[in-house]
Amino acid sequence: MRLHSSILSCCNHGGLVEERARHFVNMYKVHGIRPTMVHRSCIVSMLARGGYLDEAHEYINSWRLNDPILWCTLLSACVHFGNLKLGIHAADTVKDNVNDSTAHVLLND
Repeated sequence: MRLHSSILSCCNHGGLVEERARHFVNMYKVHGIRPTMVHRSCIVSMLARGGYLDEAHEYINSWRLNDPILWCTLLSACVHFGNLKLGIHAADTVKDNVNDSTAHVLLND
């Protein structure tokens, strides 16, 4: 399982969006490996860092997860790319699901 996390991480840092997508899909379809939170975090991070904020948001929603790490990753990218509307949504989601100051810090930056 660490192999797949490493591959996704390499794709993430190398900006290899299509390779990442293909590998992510094949993890389950070909190898029968269900994505973990680490795998999902790599996907969201790659999309968000690449400016694909709506796609990152769609992934988070499609998994029906309220993991604060995923939402903070999206929030950080929204701040970086100036997407106020989605950033506020991400911050509200973080605030609703965790007693953490991360969202406040990112929005006040």
